[in-house]
Amino acid sequence: MIGRTISHYEVLAKLGEGGMGVVYNARDTQLNRQVALKALRADTAADPERRARFLQEAQAASALNHPEIVTIHDVLKDDEGPFHLALFSVETGERQRLTTPPANSLGDVGPALSPDGRTLTFTRQLTSRTSHLLLLPLDPGNRPTGDPRRIAAEVPHPNHPVFMPSGDEILFCSGIQHAAALWRVRTDGGSPAAPLGLGGRGAVWPDVDPTGTKLLYTKHVWDPNIWRVALESSGPAGGAPSPGWVYSSLGRATA
Repeated sequence: MIGRTISHYEVLAKLGEGGMGVVYNARDTQLNRQVALKALRADTAADPERRARFLQEAQAASALNHPEIVTIHDVLKDDEGPFHLALFSVETGERQRLTTPPANSLGDVGPALSPDGRTLTFTRQLTSRTSHLLLLPLDPGNRPTGDPRRIAAEVPHPNHPVFMPSGDEILFCSGIQHAAALWRVRTDGGSPAAPLGLGGRGAVWPDVDPTGTKLLYTKHVWDPNIWRVALESSGPAGGAPSPGWVYSSLGRATA
């Protein structure tokens, strides 16, 4: 997304990300002003219900006028097609396309290069709940030398792959949020994917240090309990704060 121009908005940088959308810093090329551009996440963009909710959110915000509420300038639809992967040269500015996802898919996301730079692994999002983990061989000029090959076909919804330093094994997560877990698979396809056995339920976005001895990951937790939280409310004018209580059912939380 960064570096693209959607309608007359040039996407400059990513500002933040939530459960449904990603917010970018962008430049309005017609009025020469900085704006915030909010887009649906790739894994939710194909869901008609999510798109409808997204539009309703924009309509509701545009009906309000307050200094502390962001002003909605426009609602756009990106017709460029599904996400694809490209290689960008910092030295020359050349942009080389690497993948061509099916037109009816959400696109290719989460790329990772092997340590020798000759193999690209990535996730192909077919729907919001279906994805494939693929390998694509590259020549010394970083051009694809064949079609992507699927690995870990027996694992549902693989995503966020990362190469081990040896280059012969990939770690990835399977599932969504609190139901996710970490897996490992050999790049030669010689054996089925296997659970990593670390991180437990809810582990996502793995990363490995250059020695292959330290694992970093994010942990999603699920708490279905009902909690009582003590709050302080400002009492009558001139009086001291008095304690209050709120009851709230907590759903998904990220730690």
